[in-house]
Amino acid sequence: MTRIPAGARDAVLWVVLAVCVGGWVMPQQSIDYRRARWVEADALLFLPTGEYLSAASLGYQALVADGLYLWSIQYYGHQVAAEGRRYLWRIFDVITDLDPYYEDAYLTGALMMGVDLGDGELAIELLEKGAAQNPDQWIYAVEAGYYAWMTLDDLPRAGAYFDRALAVPGVPEVIGRIRAGMAEISGDSRTALALWIEIYNDARENGDDKVASIAWQHVYDLKVDTDLEDLGVAIRRFGLDRGGWPGELAVLVAEGYLDIVPVVPTGEEYEYNSGTGNVVDPRDSSSRADR
Repeated sequence: MTRIPAGARDAVLWVVLAVCVGGWVMPQQSIDYRRARWVEADALLFLPTGEYLSAASLGYQALVADGLYLWSIQYYGHQVAAEGRRYLWRIFDVITDLDPYYEDAYLTGALMMGVDLGDGELAIELLEKGAAQNPDQWIYAVEAGYYAWMTLDDLPRAGAYFDRALAVPGVPEVIGRIRAGMAEISGDSRTALALWIEIYNDARENGDDKVASIAWQHVYDLKVDTDLEDLGVAIRRFGLDRGGWPGELAVLVAEGYLDIVPVVPTGEEYEYNSGTGNVVDPRDSSSRADR
C-alpha cells in the first residue's frame, strides 16, 4: 500500500469533507421544514453513493472508506431506534463499494446486522458481496454459514456455505470438521459419514493421531447407523414380500434386496436374529470404536 504523506492526507480529507457536505448536507437543508417528521436515520438518504465518493476521493478510496468505517461505528452506537439501525446496510454498502477488499467492514457490518439486530439475511447479503469481490477468501462463506445456522436455523443452507468455503484453497482443516458435525446434527448421516471418512484418511496421512481418533469414532457410529438403516429397510421389504424374515442376511443379496451385506467398520459381521428380524452391532459401547 502506498504511504500517504501527512499533508496530502489532510488535504484529501478536507476536499472529501467539503464534497460530502455539499452533496449531503445542502440537500437536507433545502427540505428542512420536514425535519419534524423524519426519524434520525433519514439523513442517510443523502449519503453519497460509493461511485460518487470514489470520484471525489481523488484516488484515495481506501482512506475515505476508513473514515466512513470509523464513523459507522459511532453512528451505530447512537442509533437506538430500529428505523435508524436498518440503514446500516446502506453505510456498509458504500464503504465496501469504495474498498471492495475491506475485510473488517464486511465482517463487522455482518456482525452488527446478524447478531445485534438478528437480521441474518442482511448479514449474509453483505457477506455474499464480500465473497463475490474476494473469491480467494474462504472467510466470507464460513461467516455466511454461521449466520444461516445460528440466526436463521437453516442447516442445509449453512452446509452449502461451508461447502463453498471448503472449495477455497487454504481453508483451515477445522472448517471441514465443523461441516461434518453440522451434517451429523442435521441428520444427514450419509453426508456426515463421507466427510468424516475424508477427515480420518487425511489425518492418518498427516500423522495426526488425535484427529484420526476423533474422526474414527464418528466414522464408526455413522457407518453402523447407516448400515442398520439399510439392513432394516431391506429386511422389512423382504418380510412384506415373502411373509417372513430371511434365514440369513446373505439371502437379501441373493434376492436383490441389497447389493452387499455390510459389515461394521472393524470388519466383523452384524449379529442377525432370523426369528425377530433384528440386526445389532456386535460390539458393546465400550469397545465399538476401537480400531
